[in-house]
Amino acid sequence: MSESGCRVRYLLPLVLLLASAAANAPLADPVSERIIATAKATTPAELSFDRTTTMVRDGGGTTTRTVLVERWDGSRWTLVRRNGKVPTADQRRSAEAEAKASPVPGYYRLAELVSAATERRTDADGRTVLVIPVLPEGSVRSDSKDISRHLSGEVTIGSANGKPFVERLRVKARENFKLNLLIRVHSFEQISEYGLDAAGRPRLRTQTADSRGSMFGFPGGMKSEITYAYR
Repeated sequence: MSESGCRVRYLLPLVLLLASAAANAPLADPVSERIIATAKATTPAELSFDRTTTMVRDGGGTTTRTVLVERWDGSRWTLVRRNGKVPTADQRRSAEAEAKASPVPGYYRLAELVSAATERRTDADGRTVLVIPVLPEGSVRSDSKDISRHLSGEVTIGSANGKPFVERLRVKARENFKLNLLIRVHSFEQISEYGLDAAGRPRLRTQTADSRGSMFGFPGGMKSEITYAYR
């Protein structure tokens, strides 16, 4: 539509759109603010952990399974093992470059996600669930591509010693989308589980992901399981 049309003929729809945006403004409440503050209190430089990833890909009549053990020492990634063996120099460079392209995983990343929540509800166990209609840019990457705008999220909040913390983050596809010119994603779900360490600090413990799609019209997908062991 023309610029003048936006100002005159479509003034009422524009006003309604702005009113809708205001209704879906980010939440601002003491619980969310405490979670955001706790998440911001930790940075990647303070974390040290081993990440074990098991990936199973299927498609084109074949299935491949890959197990990676990577280490984050607070400043850089190192590929420790690949399928139970010491990785080659090329494998190490490739894995470390791929890991570097994405944000370091951790509870600290929930600050931005919780800040994007616009609704709340209560689950069957009486826990508060925050709803994120669209994930902030840079939240989830796949094969070096940011797919955040295609995803929504739900944050489940628990408490320990009277302090709220995120127990679970569920991310899923809002729509079918293209990962690249060849691959179309039909479904995507990622679940992150969090727990408290011995000092009472919340830590990312496990992640599972399941995606299905097609390439050249042939179906395929990938499942992954990730565990984190802090050092």
